[in-house]
Amino acid sequence: METETATTTASTTTIPIHTTHTTTSKSQITQIRLETSYAYSLGGLLKMTQILLNLVGLILIQSSGDHARLSRAIFYSFVAATGICVSCLLLLVYLFRIHIATRLIPWFKTELVYCILWIMFELIAGLLHIGVVNGYFDTAGYFAFAAMGTYALEAFYKLCSVTIRSV
Repeated sequence: METETATTTASTTTIPIHTTHTTTSKSQITQIRLETSYAYSLGGLLKMTQILLNLVGLILIQSSGDHARLSRAIFYSFVAATGICVSCLLLLVYLFRIHIATRLIPWFKTELVYCILWIMFELIAGLLHIGVVNGYFDTAGYFAFAAMGTYALEAFYKLCSVTIRSV
């Protein structure tokens, strides 16, 4: 009899099967942290070049003496100073990955519109200063054209990024 009960208890005992369930999530890490690799990317280098070109142009216009009070010089100062501030702000946004943490703002499209506007502003500022008043204005005009070129490159880069992401 004892052997019969041993077999019946053995047949009712279940052996646990160990399974592992893994789930993958498509959510991204939304931490704000410093990403220094952006400074060496095309976007980071273009932003730093824009800051440098606008800064040199602003210094040239402001060091032109009494001519810095002309309306064309005030317009150039506005374009250059705003370009420096916005480019620094965008550089910080991308360096600290704020564009990933805040998904409410369409960063690529917003920056594309900004670049297109600043291409036009830099073109107007450059045309107003070439061949006028003194050498400071001439040189500042050439820096405006160089800054316009960097904004055009960045707009092209953003346009390609938006087009590739939407496909």
